[in-house]
Amino acid sequence: KPLFVFLVLHILCISCDSLLLTVIVLCQVLLIHGADYGRRDSTTCSLNLPASQLQNVQCSKPISILADSCNGKSNCTVKVSSSVFGDPCFGTYKYLEMAYSCHCNQKQGTRDYNGVIIVQAAMYGRTDAEICSDGIPADQLANTQCFQIDTLKDVKSRCDGKKVCEISTNSFRTSDPCSGIYKYLDTTYTCFPVNVCSSSGEGQVLLIHGADYGRRDSTTCSLNLPASQLQNVQCSKPISILADSCNGKSNCTVKVSSSVFGDPCFGTYKYLEMAYSCHCKYLRLLFN
Repeated sequence: KPLFVFLVLHILCISCDSLLLTVIVLCQVLLIHGADYGRRDSTTCSLNLPASQLQNVQCSKPISILADSCNGKSNCTVKVSSSVFGDPCFGTYKYLEMAYSCHCNQKQGTRDYNGVIIVQAAMYGRTDAEICSDGIPADQLANTQCFQIDTLKDVKSRCDGKKVCEISTNSFRTSDPCSGIYKYLDTTYTCFPVNVCSSSGEGQVLLIHGADYGRRDSTTCSLNLPASQLQNVQCSKPISILADSCNGKSNCTVKVSSSVFGDPCFGTYKYLEMAYSCHCKYLRLLFN
């Protein structure tokens, strides 16, 4: 049978101010790696808020009490509020950003796996009247037959094959599947093991899980480059030809160039980011 672990190892979770953040894991326990309360960009948790409450993006307060409250538990609920965490920037609408991982509960005789994200389903819109409904008027929850086409394709291109995946719902607001309805992003994913063979490496072949060409931060591949070539960090193009070229091979060489992949952002210095795993030859048909 295929080997799957039903939770990704490293997850970034964001909850808006004045809401309850609930994290539930199945057959596993939580480990909090870090949490910040404040605001680090002007788009997250910004719907219908005045610009004056969004302009301070240098507001961040590390929160340590989450680890004390949640580590080792299979579920954890936290009230996101300045009355709980303190107010690092008065007058700014804040949110909680938390990174955590899920580990198998050793008492249940299970074991921990290292893996990458494989997205199974994704929906942006509204298919349920209860989800993300706190404080929302009834008329903005009435349409439960609202969903955006190609959401799954978009989420898979951003997340498949990665250990960490952060997506803002602003990415899906280029078109509105149901005007006037309060929408949310709902995803279902699994964690695919990245190492199923012996450590010797003999008799293994490549399996490409995902690849992106562009720039998603200002520090990677930035040595001695001018700031103008590093400032566009919203540049990303999924690359599918790597799977065709490399899957099933024991080694693979690829020229990283816009002449090969196309140029998703002219004038920006780009790099290739790829997630892959090594598998025994006799498992190749299974994983294909």
